[in-house]
Amino acid sequence: LILLPRVVGKLSATLAFGLGKAYPVAGIRFAYALLALTGLWLTSSHSVLLTAQVILFVEVGHAGMLTYLSLRLLGEPLSFLARQFASWIPFTALVLVLALLVKAVALHLDVGGVSVLVTVCAAVALGSVLCTRIAPQLFIGDEGLWVLHRVGWPYGRQK
Repeated sequence: LILLPRVVGKLSATLAFGLGKAYPVAGIRFAYALLALTGLWLTSSHSVLLTAQVILFVEVGHAGMLTYLSLRLLGEPLSFLARQFASWIPFTALVLVLALLVKAVALHLDVGGVSVLVTVCAAVALGSVLCTRIAPQLFIGDEGLWVLHRVGWPYGRQK
């Protein structure tokens, strides 16, 4: 779950740096570091799951602040971002459902933790490739098809 906010945060920070706004990014990263350390300290005597949830929450906030900064620098409204993310909802739903389903089956079969992780990763990778081949427009949209075309994927087409 943390992958999307990490990628969005990195891209937004790179854009802000490219536009010469290093100090606002540094301020956001400083706030993120303080919140993450505080969250780790507060949850240190609790479960790993609670700690992971706190860090996910802080990471989403970090990405949100960096994204807001980038949109403000570009003069774009938040609706621009919503339209971009809406196109990835089917793919995100597929990955989430597939991962939870395979995890539940693997845990029910009582295989080891590493086996569950490897099985879930393999199922998500295979499911992603199959869905990208079967219905690329639905699962990755125009931007994804453009990227696939640029890297030479046979099912990608230019926008």
